[in-house]
Amino acid sequence: MAMPAPDLREHLAYRYLELGLRIIPIERGLKSPSPVLPSKRWKQYQDRQPTLDEVDGWLRADPDCNWGLVCGQGVVCADADDIPLSTWILEHPNHPALRGAPLHRSGRNKAHVLFRTPGPCQSTVWRMLPGRNAGEVRSDGNYVLVPPSRLDGHGEYTRVVGSLRELPTILDVQSYLRAITDAFLQDNPTQTGPHLDHNSKTVLVLDADMHMNVINRVRGLGLKKKILDTLLQPGNQDPGTRHWTQLADPSHSAIDFAVVAELIRKGWAFAEIEETFTVTLVGDACYKNTSRPNHGQGYLLATYDNAKRQVEAEQQAARQAQGANFRVAEALKAFNGDEARYRLRLENPQGQNLGWVTVTNTELLNEAQFVAACFKPPTSFIPEMLAAQQGKGFRSFAKAVDAMVSETMRLPEGSDKYGHLGYLARQAISRLPDRIPADRLDTQNLGWRQGQVYYLRAAPLVMAIRASDRGMGPGDITQVMDTLGPWSQINHRWPSGEAEYVIRLDLLPPGPGPKALPAS
Repeated sequence: MAMPAPDLREHLAYRYLELGLRIIPIERGLKSPSPVLPSKRWKQYQDRQPTLDEVDGWLRADPDCNWGLVCGQGVVCADADDIPLSTWILEHPNHPALRGAPLHRSGRNKAHVLFRTPGPCQSTVWRMLPGRNAGEVRSDGNYVLVPPSRLDGHGEYTRVVGSLRELPTILDVQSYLRAITDAFLQDNPTQTGPHLDHNSKTVLVLDADMHMNVINRVRGLGLKKKILDTLLQPGNQDPGTRHWTQLADPSHSAIDFAVVAELIRKGWAFAEIEETFTVTLVGDACYKNTSRPNHGQGYLLATYDNAKRQVEAEQQAARQAQGANFRVAEALKAFNGDEARYRLRLENPQGQNLGWVTVTNTELLNEAQFVAACFKPPTSFIPEMLAAQQGKGFRSFAKAVDAMVSETMRLPEGSDKYGHLGYLARQAISRLPDRIPADRLDTQNLGWRQGQVYYLRAAPLVMAIRASDRGMGPGDITQVMDTLGPWSQINHRWPSGEAEYVIRLDLLPPGPGPKALPAS
């Protein structure tokens, strides 16, 4: 193997390699993976160190590239984005609260605190005060720039104190980070953070790095597709779009309420939610819309307060909506005319999913009818009630279920379960363009259409319906298609000779559409 020039052999990249650290080349002057990586793919180095040959090749290809330290597998970087906190850390590198952690100064004069932890540690926000974050905790799935990197228009990354050879081991990461912010606040008692103002119309502004960090946290939160699409996918933010066809209150503020409530259920504080509305599409209609009288922090705070009250009421009710051998994990409510119908997701006491049960309002108020409804396929589950819930006491269980409802919908007049699912299917396929595709690659995942004749793929259709009603299952597709019009399964052959089985549907005109509930 040819050796690189002697001056390159002294490069810090080799020191990192000797210390057993995982490093990757970063595009010079920037923070994105270097083009010397094939397709800029770096995630293989989350699980392994680069080889000596790889580092040699990277340095030959671009001797002046930046370098990233891959976090995770016990290596953590606390990235202090708050400027006063960051300045304090850099001015007090030997403070006892830091416990000897090596410090780096970033190209933007911010502090990076590096350490190890033996336990699991997720990349997340580093909190300091309500409404004020200290920065980011970078672990699994992240990397951080290290010396000798340099940012265009800014400065070099430099070592302030300590060595990566001697990273302190931190057992309780959150307590460690809290001790750092507590020490800063003790030295700076006036740094109490911004006051949250219900009358403020201020809209938060984040830099590009924070913007991307928030997006990555949102993607890794495990949100429902409905909420994730509303945050990140264009065309899903308005009442009447595919995830929001059945809002009881068809308004943007109702969509904001639903998104905020879901983020609260995930344990996010107001500061994180405001950052989310700042960088995602859902904030455009109300929070960031300065032409709207009610916008900004005050609007979002009011939404947060109301959503938090609802979530707390749901959680309180959920503690009561359980029997001897099950609990209600999730409750949705739908109105068909004046009749209410509930879709309940049941779990056993160990948290294992038992499936979805559909009950009418009458069945929810009667113990025997509720047990019979749960015993129907596909769940075929026999719920056992607690002694206090039997007889007249069953109504306390019903009230608890109704109190934990997280979403209320209005269904088309006169529709039964399959009429409702058929209505959702009609909404999903309505977006297919009317044209003759040249080949399979010229079609959408759901299928294609020619006039009122639709050619649909069954599995994507089931998933499209489930995006709005998780009670939809593969076994329901036959009954759903029956509500839409004459249909059959055909073996469609493309000009290339490739064949696939699809559903051919002659779509009939729709019946009455859904009515909106009056705003409460």
